[in-house]
Amino acid sequence: MKLLKNILLISLIVFTSSCKKWLTVNPDDRSTEDQLFQSVKGFYTALNGIYTDLTNNDSYGAAWTMTITEILAQRYNVHQEHTLFAIANYAFQQETVKSSMENIWGKAYFQISSTNNILEQIEKRKTLFTTNTDYALIKGEALALRAMLHFDLLRLFGPMPTSGSQLEAIPYYTENNRKAAPMLSFDKVIENIVTDLNSAVELLKEDPIITEGPLYSESQLGGDLQRRYRTLRLNYFATLGLLARVQLYAGDKQQAYACATTVINQGAKWFPFIKTSNIMGSSKNPDRIFSTEILFSLQAPQRQQAHLAYFTPELDAKNILAPLPKRLENVFEKNQNDFRYTPIWISKDGSEDARVFAKYKNVEDSRLNFNNRIPIIRLSEMYYIVAESHKDPNEGLKFLNTIRNARGLVSLSGLNNEQKQLEIEKEYTKEFYGEGQLFFFFKRIGKTTIPDGKSVNNISMSASKYVIPLPESETRYRN
Repeated sequence: MKLLKNILLISLIVFTSSCKKWLTVNPDDRSTEDQLFQSVKGFYTALNGIYTDLTNNDSYGAAWTMTITEILAQRYNVHQEHTLFAIANYAFQQETVKSSMENIWGKAYFQISSTNNILEQIEKRKTLFTTNTDYALIKGEALALRAMLHFDLLRLFGPMPTSGSQLEAIPYYTENNRKAAPMLSFDKVIENIVTDLNSAVELLKEDPIITEGPLYSESQLGGDLQRRYRTLRLNYFATLGLLARVQLYAGDKQQAYACATTVINQGAKWFPFIKTSNIMGSSKNPDRIFSTEILFSLQAPQRQQAHLAYFTPELDAKNILAPLPKRLENVFEKNQNDFRYTPIWISKDGSEDARVFAKYKNVEDSRLNFNNRIPIIRLSEMYYIVAESHKDPNEGLKFLNTIRNARGLVSLSGLNNEQKQLEIEKEYTKEFYGEGQLFFFFKRIGKTTIPDGKSVNNISMSASKYVIPLPESETRYRN
């Protein structure tokens, strides 16, 4: 475990708080790297180190999932004395907000640097790989990780996809050297992301998840740990799902539809919908993350610490992240049958009027494989993508109804395109609480008003709130 946590230190060239501040490489660093990449196992160790680092609070352990991106979407009624209050007000010039964004930016580019190091080393040492499968899995996952990180940076710091396709966005790093990559337009960044993901998909056709599923059992693959637990890695289905997400964000509904339907048609048998008994009938060990449906998640042993820091009912009003009771009622339309409502939003002090977010609360049996996981990509999103991108509105509605039915809700009928899109928006609001997707949904469609976290009214939105200014370390370096 210590090696996994420290493995990111071996990058030949890495990013610190800004992606331009290089660390000096000393002989010991090179020696460690040489030792690490002398075996296939060493490559897996380096890759595991990146997955571990993704659970950092400045990454998907909090910022990208349950805190900053959710606050930007007005998910919570953030108290004025809370350390994240300025983010809820889109006060991007305040020092606390600048610091948060610097940390997100720097951490993501550090992780990108680490993927590039693996990609460079794997080409230099191809003779180590006696089977194509290990080579394909490691390279495919590294490419997919690089694409995912750049994509989320684009979604947060890049221009509006509805109007800014030619505007300058972010740099795209494909190698580690002392040269700063040029700032690229939105379209060029998307082009690079799609290229990486298409290459990853081709490589990951070697992924055992296609024929054998997630591989949770220790008896599968003869106990080969490196190829098991495939949903804890950017596997074939997750990478295709990510590509569908990217294409929809870029406005290519045809390609988004193609990728999402492939995931559904090939992968649905491996990702069954949550059983009612596992979420509604289990008071001690409810599967609040709907783990059987997750295409890709992170194993985060510190997840409970995040719950205690932000969501536990023991926190006072100044420190808890929780929505207004009326706002939460509106989100779930007062429907107690929705699996995403009562089990995930537990009453505070026995009061039905005040609920707290419990998706990431530990269950009683800590051995259960879903206990420490943070979802990144879900099967349900593929159904939403098909529902939105299907040429036939009625056929698209069937995919939306599939998820509604799987959540304890009745089917909808007779909707026009505008009504269907509104229902899809409602589903994103319910489905992805604490997962960081709603703000990017709003940004993608250019929504001009969204529900206010501090009241039952709406607030106006524009590019000035959707587009986070680049960190000063980045702009100062380039100016």
